[in-house]
Amino acid sequence: MSNMLVLHLRATDVPGNIENLLVQGGRMQMVYASSVDGRIEACYLAAPGAGKPFELWRVAVPPGGLPSMAAHVPLLGWYEREMQDLSGVGVLDHPEPYALVIERGTDPAPFFAAMDDGHYPAPHVLPEVEGDDVQELDFGPIRADVFESGQFRFFYIGERILRYHPR
Repeated sequence: MSNMLVLHLRATDVPGNIENLLVQGGRMQMVYASSVDGRIEACYLAAPGAGKPFELWRVAVPPGGLPSMAAHVPLLGWYEREMQDLSGVGVLDHPEPYALVIERGTDPAPFFAAMDDGHYPAPHVLPEVEGDDVQELDFGPIRADVFESGQFRFFYIGERILRYHPR
């Protein structure tokens, strides 16, 4: 993108920058992981508003991981989970701390060799649903498109769905 502003931020600066962006009418677009000189960065793409250039916020991932921004910007939730699955970046205090991309029972393999230390911070966790009458329907994985696949898990009693768990 030729019309883009690149900013280098600390992980602790991200929540404040997001808050300022939203107050000014801007929107977050996505976050992804990138490997730069053997270290992992989180790259947040922000759209400040009409007529303003996109902003790419490059954030060095601290050893403990990044704080989740999903509570402030729900759109970032799936991107954070994808980043965690594919690059091994730890995302702290995520509202949905389970894998999104990696198939259940599969060991994730980060794309970046720098993160391949055998430690993967997001084991597959199912939501707790209790009751003798609760049934589980695991549907998928299915191909939704040429590039997309999905898996859906329903916890239900009769026709009433108690919990829906997409993946």
